[in-house]
Amino acid sequence: MSTFDQEAMKKGTVPWSARECAEVMEWYHRTITTPKDDWDLDERGLLFQDAEGKVSELRFNMFQPMNQFGFYMTRRYAPDVMPYHTYRFMQIMDFLSEHQQDLLRDGLARHGGEEFSEVRGEVLEALCTLPFTKCTKSDDGGESYTFDYEEVVSKARDLIDHNE
Repeated sequence: MSTFDQEAMKKGTVPWSARECAEVMEWYHRTITTPKDDWDLDERGLLFQDAEGKVSELRFNMFQPMNQFGFYMTRRYAPDVMPYHTYRFMQIMDFLSEHQQDLLRDGLARHGGEEFSEVRGEVLEALCTLPFTKCTKSDDGGESYTFDYEEVVSKARDLIDHNE
């Protein structure tokens, strides 16, 4: 994939390896639970030029976990795939947060002893490969897509049946 396809990102049609996603999730969890004085806090920023030719710099607050995550993803992935995996990661994290109790109830996750539940590998695999099909329309007519819970459960159960 050489050109950015916003529609593919928006609808989650670019799959991701569940193994790689699990590695990124582990890195993220380890980072946010590590004291910030152990983080890479080197100053970073972007230079940009406005219409009048004035050059300004936008500096990143490296104490923010999402800025750490963004720089990690730019080091890990090539520019042609990084936006897709980053957006899918955000969708996965939102899904897991929103449906944590549902996944526990349905036997697809268990309490991990911390604030996060541990989901079955098949759930993560489903989240890494399924497109975003649940559409929400905003008041201004815009559309946003995310995972459909029933589709994720169905795919995860199919993978569980296949693996047993």
